[in-house]
Amino acid sequence: MEVKEIMNSPGLLIASAFMMVVLIGGCFAFLKASLKEAENLNMDKQKMVAGVRSACITTVGPALACVVVLVSFLNIFGAPTTWMRLNDVGAARSEVGVSTIATSILGQVPGEAGFDAQGFTYGLWGMALNNFGWLFVTLVLTSRMGKIVDSLNSKFEPKMINMVMQGAVFGLFGYLLINSVYAKGSAYLAAAVSSGIAMFLINKFIKNQRLQELALGIAMVIGMIVATVLYNMGIVSIPTA
Repeated sequence: MEVKEIMNSPGLLIASAFMMVVLIGGCFAFLKASLKEAENLNMDKQKMVAGVRSACITTVGPALACVVVLVSFLNIFGAPTTWMRLNDVGAARSEVGVSTIATSILGQVPGEAGFDAQGFTYGLWGMALNNFGWLFVTLVLTSRMGKIVDSLNSKFEPKMINMVMQGAVFGLFGYLLINSVYAKGSAYLAAAVSSGIAMFLINKFIKNQRLQELALGIAMVIGMIVATVLYNMGIVSIPTA
């Protein structure tokens, strides 16, 4: 069989569907556990609904980013793998990167001339092994995190533990931000700065609950608009290579 036939074969579609069943089952399991914990904490139902609504709206932006890369990913790996990977991970760029590293062992590049069934297999294994680590850690440790935090709070000052956890979150997102703007042109920096300012102003001065739920999405759109306008005016730039 040609590699394109294998990529879009019924067998691969069934295998990808199995992963999708697991993912959807996991979503319902986490939702059920969250609702149960919210009930145990006597959380206000209006706040719960607002949180769920805000989370759903916020996912629209990242989902659109996946749609943009969907066409190229389809051409390289076929429909079943694209369906599975973009729902499993959602980061097409990292998936293409790690599959390129895996297929380079054979001297091949995904989607280019000479990319055969063996190269496709190497690419699939590369993507699978790349994602296994954090998926396994999430599966094993998520249910234990509450006990770990309780244990830390009993041994150390709870306020300090809270500060450390918040610092970890700031460090993580700070790294992701810097990685997205460093040496990538002033347009990226303009988008990041304008989005940050917009987010701050919305949280500081707008008290409407519905607009607060849309804050992240609004900030992202403002960042894109500002960067595009400044780029068209020649004030900021994007690297050509």
